[in-house]
Amino acid sequence: SVIHHLNCLTAAVPWKGRAIPIAGKLYFDNKILSQTIIEEKFIKYLVHFVPKGYKVCIVADRGFGRVSFLQHLDNIGVKYVIRVKSDVIVRDETGTRKLLRKRKGRIDRVKWFPNCLYRADEAIKLNITIAKKRGAKEAWYLATNLTDPKEARRRYEQRFQIEETFKDAKHQLNLEYIRLRDIKKIGKMIAAILVAIILLILIGIKAHNF
Repeated sequence: SVIHHLNCLTAAVPWKGRAIPIAGKLYFDNKILSQTIIEEKFIKYLVHFVPKGYKVCIVADRGFGRVSFLQHLDNIGVKYVIRVKSDVIVRDETGTRKLLRKRKGRIDRVKWFPNCLYRADEAIKLNITIAKKRGAKEAWYLATNLTDPKEARRRYEQRFQIEETFKDAKHQLNLEYIRLRDIKKIGKMIAAILVAIILLILIGIKAHNF
């Protein structure tokens, strides 16, 4: 999200139907740092404080489907499931080159294409999962370095839990209309909001258990 002149990136972990925020960082929205560099810096920041023994899997929508970003995740050993656009040419293991949208998904089924060469210039090797939920207008075309198609679909479905959490922060708390301009004050406010979200989720779960 963009708040005034700042890019606000946040990460959350799906848990019990919602998502627990675990990290947030602000970056100046300027011409010096590209969006790619900002995202790579955030991923490095996120991976740095994740406890040893835990593996990071980035789940994101089409806005993060750039080859350079996927290559960066591969290079630092981070797993990912990222929805990509359907107008991309992919060569599968049989040597067939097709636009993703030509590879139709079946309702409530997962189609799996391992070891694909992605894009017309075959810039990166990855796996493609195609899934379509009943009632959905279009299939999900998922780029991943996971090796289990069902796990890839399951992890992507968890993205909607994360979206609900961030939607609360953006719309119900009107983050886009705050009057603060100082980056330190905005950072403190974002931190307070993330802590408040965590507490509200925990209180809700505790109350539900009574």
